[in-house]
Amino acid sequence: MIALQYELTTYKKFLDDIAGFLGLQIIDNTLRFPEKIGSGYMKLIELPGDVEAILSHFRLYHDFLLERKKTDIEYYTFCCEELKEVTEFSMTIESDTFELKEDSKSAMYLTSFLYDVGYSLKSNSIASSVRVLLTPEWVKNHLGFDKKEETLQQYLELEQVRFENKFRFSVEPPAQAELLIEIPSMLVHPLVESALYKEVLKIKNEYGFLQVSFKKENTCMLVSIQYNSTEPATGIQARETNDSFDSVFKKLMERIELINYGKKAKISIEKKQLEVDQTLVTIKIPVND
Repeated sequence: MIALQYELTTYKKFLDDIAGFLGLQIIDNTLRFPEKIGSGYMKLIELPGDVEAILSHFRLYHDFLLERKKTDIEYYTFCCEELKEVTEFSMTIESDTFELKEDSKSAMYLTSFLYDVGYSLKSNSIASSVRVLLTPEWVKNHLGFDKKEETLQQYLELEQVRFENKFRFSVEPPAQAELLIEIPSMLVHPLVESALYKEVLKIKNEYGFLQVSFKKENTCMLVSIQYNSTEPATGIQARETNDSFDSVFKKLMERIELINYGKKAKISIEKKQLEVDQTLVTIKIPVND
């Protein structure tokens, strides 16, 4: 088996790590696999705006396992991939594993820095992909996602295609769109991604559902994230100090504490059960009138 664990900072370093691990050389930004390992290549492409991409097309004669560790650096990875002649493929996000049962698969998806992600591909499978490393600033400046609900809309649409319409969603922007600038960067997306992977996609025998809404209430912006949950309601409301929050919530609590430091009007967040299978997360953000 070829197994590599890495932290993604740049695709150049990623390619260097693989080459170093396999004892191979990179020529013209291209790593070619020798016959003893397989065939094909992985090529680094440097695009305008400091954007990097990896173009891959290969078949390996060994099982291939890549494990990307989560980090505090904000980024997105956009991937278009096609797998052929697959005997076994799985992707693990934190502790959740999704397996490919067909012998071929095409997909587009977007992932973020928040989770450990593992890819496991059996030997002799053919993998072709384009992966692009994007910063939140690049996404905003070049794709026109200057409103946070548009970013969420695009993200959820990609995930819906990726998971073959296994969930439904809606994103409801506020009546006053300019209020969206009051929301600190990367505060809502981690909660949406956590709800999707930890709860919604685990729903069996029915479609999952996720709703995100933004509205102004008095001097605050309320962001509500409501979704199917797999655990029955307990009647207990969880707040930021409660141990029931997973690692994503805990990381966000630390960030919120930093944002709130020295301020009278503070951001708050709470999570509660509404019904047997419904969870509501509410973020209350002070806004300037």
